[in-house]
Amino acid sequence: MTDLLRPRSHITRLVGGVTVLCIGIDRDTNWAFDRTKEGWYNDIVKEALHTFPFATRLFVLLTVEMNGKIAPASAFKQEPFCEELSLMTGAFADGVMLGKGDLAVSTSADCQQVTLVFADGRVLTFHAGLECFLQTGNNSNGPFKVQGHNVLENALRSYGKRPGLRQVHISCGIRSRYSFPLSHKVYGAANLAMRTWCEVKYPNRPVFNLQLEELNMYELIKAELMRLGVLEALITMDDIDTSSDVDEVGKYRWASNARQAADGSTKLKQRNLVIVARE
Repeated sequence: MTDLLRPRSHITRLVGGVTVLCIGIDRDTNWAFDRTKEGWYNDIVKEALHTFPFATRLFVLLTVEMNGKIAPASAFKQEPFCEELSLMTGAFADGVMLGKGDLAVSTSADCQQVTLVFADGRVLTFHAGLECFLQTGNNSNGPFKVQGHNVLENALRSYGKRPGLRQVHISCGIRSRYSFPLSHKVYGAANLAMRTWCEVKYPNRPVFNLQLEELNMYELIKAELMRLGVLEALITMDDIDTSSDVDEVGKYRWASNARQAADGSTKLKQRNLVIVARE
């Protein structure tokens, strides 16, 4: 459902007291982490506590390396200057396991957030961009190479699987315009290899649109979860499309790297904010 207090946000309640809040862009809003600026976390902490006043710790996921790693809570260090709650930073990883009263926050401009809720109350959440599955030269159509273990494999291998899962939720990512044209002068062959990989690994799943030459990341993540043994009935997803969703006056609701690239932009200007909370 949509948070009525913020028109460009989307909030989903999962089982086990878990909430996923996605906040988009409005005018010049930019949720990107700039850790070189003093008080860089102020707006994030304010937003988090406004919606989740019970929070005691906030884990900042630094996902720039897209390494597919899940970090233990002990890998994070507490920022000394944040008085409102324990702000945990410093771990370059895509995900973290949350305890009671914990929040995880990440920024994105197309990459999905995946949240696993286990029967024993454990909550694992992580960033799941394409580079967490494949090694590519750039965001939209780079050289193709399969990762040794992708982020979903790492998550399930490290923290248990099938019998203990209650829900897996995929949120806040791109659905359309994620283009991998076979006619690309530099990456056409690599894009063909990726399309073939999708067809072989996920037969009969709508992962790659042959006519549009587009990859659907929601379906890729879902197909990979099912390949790893997660029951389809446990997998849910929101209806966000960061590349094309607009408001009632035609303004884009979400930051999108793919859309900016299509518009000729060479620099990622804005990012969305995703907060996952465990009560």
